[in-house]
Amino acid sequence: MRGTKLFFKVQVLSLVIAVLLSNIGFVGAMESHGIGVLPTTTKDYPSARSWFVYEAEPGTIIKDRAKISNNTNETKTLTVAALDGAVTGSGGYTLIGSKENNKDIGTWVTLEKEEVTLAPKTSVILGFTVTVPEGADVGSHPGGIVIWEQPSESSRKGKQITIVTRVAARMYLTVPGDIVRKLEVENVRHSINRGVLYFWMTFHNKGNIQLTPETDITLRGIFGKIGTQEKSQYGLVLRGGTITSRVPWQNKIPSFGRFVADFRIHYGEKDFKGAYVLDEYIDVRYVFWIIPWIKILMWLGIVVLLYFLRNLWLWLTIQQRLNTKTKRHTVKKGENLSIIANLYNINAKKVARFNLLKWPYDLHEDDILLIPLGMMTKTERLASKSTKTDPRISIKLEPVVVEPGDSVKDVAEFANTTVKEIIELNHLRWPYRLKEGQELLIPVQVSSEIKKNQKVVKPKILSKKRIKRQRRKKK
Repeated sequence: MRGTKLFFKVQVLSLVIAVLLSNIGFVGAMESHGIGVLPTTTKDYPSARSWFVYEAEPGTIIKDRAKISNNTNETKTLTVAALDGAVTGSGGYTLIGSKENNKDIGTWVTLEKEEVTLAPKTSVILGFTVTVPEGADVGSHPGGIVIWEQPSESSRKGKQITIVTRVAARMYLTVPGDIVRKLEVENVRHSINRGVLYFWMTFHNKGNIQLTPETDITLRGIFGKIGTQEKSQYGLVLRGGTITSRVPWQNKIPSFGRFVADFRIHYGEKDFKGAYVLDEYIDVRYVFWIIPWIKILMWLGIVVLLYFLRNLWLWLTIQQRLNTKTKRHTVKKGENLSIIANLYNINAKKVARFNLLKWPYDLHEDDILLIPLGMMTKTERLASKSTKTDPRISIKLEPVVVEPGDSVKDVAEFANTTVKEIIELNHLRWPYRLKEGQELLIPVQVSSEIKKNQKVVKPKILSKKRIKRQRRKKK
């Protein structure tokens, strides 16, 4: 007996549903906000009930009663109506918005009253009849008895939307006859939300009774079966109804690849234990890919970043090497890295890194090592960039100091070169004005035919006298 009471309590709790229709809210429950409705005992129905459940032939008239209660401390005026059943888009049970939209069992019910006024802590028994039409379709006809309190004018004043709470007791009427169970499935798809894989389906009930499809899922990948999942429920589908619902994959979600999901969708008749008396099912196969684009783009970004950092490191290393003064050393017999480093008073590891040597730093006779001797000055860097490739002529840069009145043209004539070369060599900007004491670099050509001990004149101070002497020599 205790188990039966618990079963009824669970059913009562399962009636709580919420739907927002137009500007009116609906809550399907035995009691809410202090008002309630439930079946009461009658001569034909002496036992306690949670729902109004009938089985009747066409033309049958059913008389029944509902108990409407007010458990608040205020007087309540309640509207009562019978409405057709419906389902939400995801398969949850609800009722239609108003009696004007009734097309089925809601039109078969006649209430003794459509409005009752209850004092605080009181209830009333309301009778009604259900007249099954002669041409009623075989199968199930869901609906419910609904009560709600109409909002007062003062509560509506100044509000664009008014929420009304409705309380209902379910009603199910089955017309006996040839039962037709027919379910169609389409639009199978999947989605991933917050790390959970969902399988979506659209169900069309083409039979004459309501169906509650449940599915067994087998998931396979390129290396075989990944896992199975049984008795996943999609929701309630009323006869003639359509729902689009989803079930989550309870196992670990696959990360990447092509997958095949086989669904066996059961919708047959069950006994009171939940076992199928007549198992009717549909087999559906769904092939899909899982490609984690966000992760792929993230890893691609990391690869691109590492590639950029590597190239940046190489560029900085090359620039550092190009800006380092070096001396060529030819390895002699018996020399090792430590001996060579001591010759130039430099750390052996620095020499090894500069020459990209790896442990144990094996050297052979006549190997060439570059010995780093420090960073080049600005003048030395410019000189190295301006060196020509003609083996007979080498070009060096020498600094000169500008005196008052000197121009770029004067410097070019003094160096026996063009104005453009002086500008490019010293990175001068328009209008190329020179300042007293400014140091400029000029090219000095040294022929390979000049003897090694012959000195080249290197003017340090640029003056008008020197420029004039230079011009006279040219003449």
